Amino acid sequence: MVPLILPLSWLRCTRLPYWSAAVQKSLKVPAVTGVHRASPAANAYRGTALMAPTRETVAGMGDAISVMVRQAMKLANGETLGPANQEGYLPTGRRENMLSEKTAAERAVEMLMRKLRG
Repeated sequence: MVPLILPLSWLRCTRLPYWSAAVQKSLKVPAVTGVHRASPAANAYRGTALMAPTRETVAGMGDAISVMVRQAMKLANGETLGPANQEGYLPTGRRENMLSEKTAAERAVEMLMRKLRG
């Protein structure tokens, strides 16, 4: 399974996630695209298309393509993507349960202490 990367600048940027989601649905192939965080498409297709953040200008496309390629390679190898803030893609709105070595009370105290320290 080879994922499809859609960094197409000649399409209207709000349609890229639409095409990405359509490819995933019809061809059963994972697709990755790049979208600016402020684009209406980022919210409209949240959860249906895997989107890497881009800058407002094409000057940042190199960074976005490297994120897209890294995501595509993980998907092609059958690996699951980690959380959005670690992997570099825009949040999809999905949450996964994770097991922790510590109890909820220990984690809550640690979180409170971090917050109090600033």
